[in-house]
Amino acid sequence: MRVVAVGMCSSLGPTTTACAAFRAGIVRSKPSESVTTFAPGDDKPQPVFVREVLGSTFGFSGEGRLVAIAMEALEDLRTYVSLEDLGRKAGIFLSLPDFSDGSGPAELAAAAGTARAGTGARGTRRVLAGRSMEVL
Repeated sequence: MRVVAVGMCSSLGPTTTACAAFRAGIVRSKPSESVTTFAPGDDKPQPVFVREVLGSTFGFSGEGRLVAIAMEALEDLRTYVSLEDLGRKAGIFLSLPDFSDGSGPAELAAAAGTARAGTGARGTRRVLAGRSMEVL
């Protein structure tokens, strides 16, 4: 495999900006306004720290939010290489969160993995359709 270009959407911006910010120690994390968690032994909820992708995800949730983030990553990729020049064999890596803690039954973990794979496949098709690209 040969890596020609990389596109990214993150809480720190596109690829170049995000890498420079991370190296400088900038992380932009903050407590979530809507999610808390109980750690073992805690008697009150603790905040979950998030790193928001501002702007492109405003108003989106669930799979639509993932598509909006992936569209931003493709826009970043376009600054380095023409998407049409990549061709049908170009690989796409989509990283989805895993909220399982591994303590539940194996069947639930397998079902969660299958659900993530389905979400990833649907999301990727929607992103490529939104870019008027042929589905790989």
